[in-house]
Amino acid sequence: MFPSLVNWLLVILAGLATGVIMVPVRWGMIATWLGSSVVGYIGFWVYLIFTIDRGK
Repeated sequence: MFPSLVNWLLVILAGLATGVIMVPVRWGMIATWLGSSVVGYIGFWVYLIFTIDRGK
């Protein structure tokens, strides 16, 4: 019984550690993706506005 209990504790601890590590990584990836999309979108419009202004 004791070794199986230790195994269960190790599995639970490993799962918790993985979850704790993965959540910030996942949110970081989402934040990076959203941030790059927003920056790219704003940059695209700024580029368009500047080129239209130059064309006048």
